[in-house]
Amino acid sequence: MIEYLDVISHSTEQDAYEIRAYLSNHSNPNNLAKGWISLEGMYSLFVQLRNENNQMSFDSYPGKVSKIEIDMNRKRVLLRVNLTE
Repeated sequence: MIEYLDVISHSTEQDAYEIRAYLSNHSNPNNLAKGWISLEGMYSLFVQLRNENNQMSFDSYPGKVSKIEIDMNRKRVLLRVNLTE
């Protein structure tokens, strides 16, 4: 299973996009670290999610990515996630 913290980087490369996860069924849905991801990293993440049936873990809690929103103008990526535990 893909770990969220392994996907994000803490660099602020010029071409990187800000990435966040929104846990829709959690008491504090915005509680996760934000990071940065390159376009190549996004593509790699999409392939990994497809291979893992959209399963991803967040601080060791399993979840399923239900939607990915990309804002090209603001250079942001938002993962909408439902925790499965």
